[in-house]
Order: sequence, then structure tokens, then C-alpha cells
Amino acid sequence: MTAFKDPLVVGKSIPRAEDKYLLRGQGRFTDDVNLPGQVYAYILRSPIAHGVIRSIDTTTAGESTGVLDIYTSADLAKAGYGPLPCNVILKNRDGSDLRKPDNYALAVDRVRYVGQPVAAIIAKTI
Repeated sequence: MTAFKDPLVVGKSIPRAEDKYLLRGQGRFTDDVNLPGQVYAYILRSPIAHGVIRSIDTTTAGESTGVLDIYTSADLAKAGYGPLPCNVILKNRDGSDLRKPDNYALAVDRVRYVGQPVAAIIAKTI
């Protein structure tokens, strides 16, 4: 029986195993790991809810110190990357396959929500 269906735990506090480490400052996060030669990825996200992408000029950012590369949806398409796969089998109530719209890693032609990834910048430092 899962915790969500168990009537003995519904509405009750369930202690989390990680809290004692996090509250004492002993938690370890992926951002705490630093390896030799490590680089960072910054994802540029849309500040607007809906808009057409007319162009993305990466010239200035590409000339910045420490920047190794910048990727847009056009770069990913040239490299052969298509939509992200959906590996979950989803069905409608009638048993037919649920429509799965294409979902790309970076916005293609337009942004559809605030925070949608538009570009990825890879750099030596942040």
C-alpha cells in the first residue's frame, strides 16, 4: 500500500530522511561538486509568455571570456536532435493513444510560456 492510499498516514506528518542533514548544513547537492576541468551550462529562458523568435544573435555572448559554446534550437536541429521522446504510454478514456505534441529541448520558432528554454550557454566559469 502506498502512503497516498494508506488511511493511517493521510493527514499526518511523515518525517523526511533528508531533513536532519539539510537542517544541519550537511546536505550535499550537485552544485557542491567541483571537478577539474568542469564547465557550467546556463539556460537562457524566455521572459515572455508567448512570442515569435525572429532571430537569436549569439555574437557578443560567444566572444565573452570563458564561453565555450552556445546552442539554439537551430544548432540542435543541425546536429540531428529532434523532439524529446516521451516514453510514457498515455491513453485517452476510450483507449486511443493520447496526442503527444512535439517537445523540444530549446524553443523552436516561438516561445509558449515564461521560462521556456531558448538557448544554452556552456562556459568555464559562471
